Amino acid sequence: MTSLGVPFVDEPSVGHINDWAKHPHQAGVNPAYRLDHPMTLEGTVDGFYDMSVSGSSVNYWVTPSDDEVYWIARILVSMQDSVFTRADRYGATASLPTGIAIHVEDDSLDVIHNFTPVRIQDISHWALLGGVDITTIGGAGSDPLYIRWTLERSGAYLVLDGRENHRLKMEIPDNLGAGGAALDQHIVVVQGVRLKVPGATI
Repeated sequence: MTSLGVPFVDEPSVGHINDWAKHPHQAGVNPAYRLDHPMTLEGTVDGFYDMSVSGSSVNYWVTPSDDEVYWIARILVSMQDSVFTRADRYGATASLPTGIAIHVEDDSLDVIHNFTPVRIQDISHWALLGGVDITTIGGAGSDPLYIRWTLERSGAYLVLDGRENHRLKMEIPDNLGAGGAALDQHIVVVQGVRLKVPGATI
């Protein structure tokens, strides 16, 4: 494929945002550069994304290739369980014993940035992340809990540079499946802009 006439740069430009649109209703990120990526066991967009699994500590990743730079604008979390209306719990059960951690790491597993100096042990701890909106709806069946973490509102995009082997990691040391929190669903998706480094094609 070609570059669609848009120069490859390390920062989203007007070319990536608006020039592709043929009608004002199409304003927004050029679909060729849009990033919609679930956090997965493999770190790939088509990997295993359901975090409500049973067992020991599990890590989920977003990993750009070595010729890509991800500019992440928001992180979306979708959860379901029988009760998601108590702030002091993580679903119907008590708070998580250890808690979820979210880091940016390099390929040596050195932490570049820690978003969770206070680990997420109950649903109220998601509010400690800047630019977070939380919605929960109680009712019959599974309660949904929706979290929109808008990184732009907390100060800036999150930049993952594949040339530097950056990757976003969600560490889940507690059992979110049967025998633990027993959540019905726990899925995380990142959104933003996906750019190729100079000399690459899409």
